[in-house]
Amino acid sequence: MDSINEIESWRVFLDVQEKTLEVDYDNYSEDEITSAIQDAVTKAGYNIEKL
Repeated sequence: MDSINEIESWRVFLDVQEKTLEVDYDNYSEDEITSAIQDAVTKAGYNIEKL
C-alpha cells in the first residue's frame, strides 16, 4: 500500500474473523482509492472484498 501515493495511511485488523483494511486518503473518491487498492492486492496474488 505504501506505493499507492493517494493513500495517507492504512491499517490492517487481523484480530477479527473478517480481516479488515482501514485506509485514510485525501482528494480522491472512494471509487478511485478502492480501484487502486484492488489493483495492488490482485498484483500481490490475493482477493479483496468491499464490505
